Amino acid sequence: MLYKAIAVLAAATLTSAATPNGFMPNSQTPLIVSYGGISALDGVNLPRDSSQVQPTIATENQLKGQYAVIMVDIDVPTNQPPKTGTLLHWMQTGLMSSDAPVTLNTTAGPKRVYILQNKMNAAALAPYIGPNPPAREPLSHRYTFVAVDHTTITQQGLMALSGAAQNRRDFNVMNGLMAAGLQDKVVAGNFFRVANPGPVGAGQGMPSGGAKSNSTMPMQPMPKPTSSGTPTMPGMPGMPGMPGMPSMSMPPGMSMPPGMSMPPGMSMPPGMSMTSGMSMPPGMTMAPGMSMPPGMSMPPGMSMSMPGTTAPSSGSAQPSGPARAGALSLGSRLGLVSVGLCLVGSLVILL
Repeated sequence: MLYKAIAVLAAATLTSAATPNGFMPNSQTPLIVSYGGISALDGVNLPRDSSQVQPTIATENQLKGQYAVIMVDIDVPTNQPPKTGTLLHWMQTGLMSSDAPVTLNTTAGPKRVYILQNKMNAAALAPYIGPNPPAREPLSHRYTFVAVDHTTITQQGLMALSGAAQNRRDFNVMNGLMAAGLQDKVVAGNFFRVANPGPVGAGQGMPSGGAKSNSTMPMQPMPKPTSSGTPTMPGMPGMPGMPGMPSMSMPPGMSMPPGMSMPPGMSMPPGMSMTSGMSMPPGMTMAPGMSMPPGMSMPPGMSMSMPGTTAPSSGSAQPSGPARAGALSLGSRLGLVSVGLCLVGSLVILL
């Protein structure tokens, strides 16, 4: 008879336990949890969609002081089944009982309760995440709640609790409460279940409520080779020897200042004169109508084409009248030297 009485007492203790069997810290005082009127008590199975919004939390007796509510999934799959892990779904501090009881209509029937309210609008240490068990063993998950009295918590203890809440994966409720000095302050608890319909491997539900998608940065186009083999960037004309730079030319009527040389590949328009002391690079040609100043030499292989004239050979007579007239035209163009000086700065930058 004695043994039967002990067995009955043990069975009654397990039945009245509000938190799951083996969960620590445990409590036999029921915490009322309701999702829009749907009771989430004593391990009842709830549809996933009905538990995505933060629930109403209440107690049958009015509580004095401030309280924290912690919600944790204790059946998170691991890579070493049947071993499971945990995931923190919610941690809210600063809750206080309502001043008067209210009737809460739930699927378990109407209850006269005191709602735990966030009267000071305290920010959640871990914002609420709704259940979303993946298609892995175990398919059914237990979501466990505990209410903790933190009326006398120190600033250091509150910081420890807040720090523990930053690591949702493998969150250990007892360790977090011990770090905050609240391991013996649990006043109520409860749990409910949400199951993935399966089969195993049919979906990849994330207990954390979702996953981030990968993003890629757009690739920049590679430089394209021009007909001359010089690479240039798309949309920018190329100048031989200077990738990505536009072709350069001197405007008609402009003169180059003394001592300045023209780079290979640059052309001078008709009517432009060059001042004394300038040098032309080998291989460059003078445009028709262009005159050379006295004392200027032309490098080997360079030709100067002028209408109606030819370049004299070595030892020949001096240029004819038209050639001398072309040379005299230099004086009329010297007035453009001042304009050329103004453009020297920009030309040097381009070169």
